[in-house]
Amino acid sequence: MHTEATILPELTRMLTDMTSDWDLDDFSGEITGDTRLVADLAMESVELVQLMVAIEQKFKIKNFSAEKLLTRNGQMVTDLTVKEIASFLAGILKA
Repeated sequence: MHTEATILPELTRMLTDMTSDWDLDDFSGEITGDTRLVADLAMESVELVQLMVAIEQKFKIKNFSAEKLLTRNGQMVTDLTVKEIASFLAGILKA
């Protein structure tokens, strides 16, 4: 069973691999649950799409709706933390 606690290390590993060759001037250190995708990792829409595809493949999610993750109350979320993504995934993987 997937829980936030088991998903979080998988996500941090995925993001570490994904960003290992990026030049991140404003971010140094380890990716954690509090790491923000846009503010810390400087992700743009292309990288966000790549991450969503990687999540679909890693967790074998069919019809993954990134829109549900990226919007709240009808508004686009400007930034997400790794922990927020893990929590979201735990919720949909329970269903």
